[in-house]
Amino acid sequence: MSRLPALWKALLAVTAAVAVAAPSAYAAQSAVVTDCYAHGKLIGHYTDDQLRNALNTMPVSAKEYTACYDIIQRQLLLQLHQSGTTIPADASGSGSSGSFLPTPVVVLLVLLALAAVTFGAIAIRLRSLEAGAGDGSSGGPGAEGDGPPGGPPSGGPPDEAA
Repeated sequence: MSRLPALWKALLAVTAAVAVAAPSAYAAQSAVVTDCYAHGKLIGHYTDDQLRNALNTMPVSAKEYTACYDIIQRQLLLQLHQSGTTIPADASGSGSSGSFLPTPVVVLLVLLALAAVTFGAIAIRLRSLEAGAGDGSSGGPGAEGDGPPGGPPSGGPPDEAA
């Protein structure tokens, strides 16, 4: 029983640490990203360096689950175009990997599909074994009851007494 209070204390300490760290992680975001989160577009005017820094330091979850990366990238490209700066050929592409689903979700879907196929095959195998056990035959060669109806089994030697 003395371990239970220690476990609760450890759980409380971890919860407190997460609660303290979470707001500081959001506070560390740039003003550009915060503006995009708050309004769904950029309200303020930012320099090219601020926009680049926002793109480089944006959390992965924001890149994947919000449109902020694209919004900030479009604004940066617009500003670069207006200033006459040469834009690299690969700068206009999006930051995604070509899939509309995040990689962990794709992996999870593949694992679920494999599990479904595996359990389906197991279920079919079990049904066929149950069906084989129900008719009295074991399904193997030389099994009793394997011969023609009314005749001797085909697996053993012929009866010499007959």
